[in-house]
Amino acid sequence: MPIRRNGVGRFSDNSSDTAEPSPPMILCSSTVTTARWYSYVDMTPQAEALFRFIEETIDTELVEELAFLANYDETKRAIQEIVDMPDRQIDLFIRFCMQNNGRLSSCKRASRFDTLSEDEIARMEQAIRMRSSSSNG
Repeated sequence: MPIRRNGVGRFSDNSSDTAEPSPPMILCSSTVTTARWYSYVDMTPQAEALFRFIEETIDTELVEELAFLANYDETKRAIQEIVDMPDRQIDLFIRFCMQNNGRLSSCKRASRFDTLSEDEIARMEQAIRMRSSSSNG
């Protein structure tokens, strides 16, 4: 008697099965014995690769990111000791200096930080350069 596959992936020899969305497929008995091997895809290599990626992220990238954040906080505190500015302005100052190798461009100085003295700007730039060189070395 031929074995039929019903619509939900189960095999039966009940030919009156009405749950089939399409005509029944007739399988030979050797297919039925190997069908269990094809029920689920083996995702072991993908799971192992994902584990390696997560492990690498935790061991290297996360460590580097935490070091950067700690260094950024130190730089921000050093700038706050030099001048009293809102955090947003300090963040902007740090970003501008980091984009320009530790120096604030004259254009940004005139447009965004014109209230600061030359001495304050020089000391703030020095604080940024000092901390960025310690994180790189």
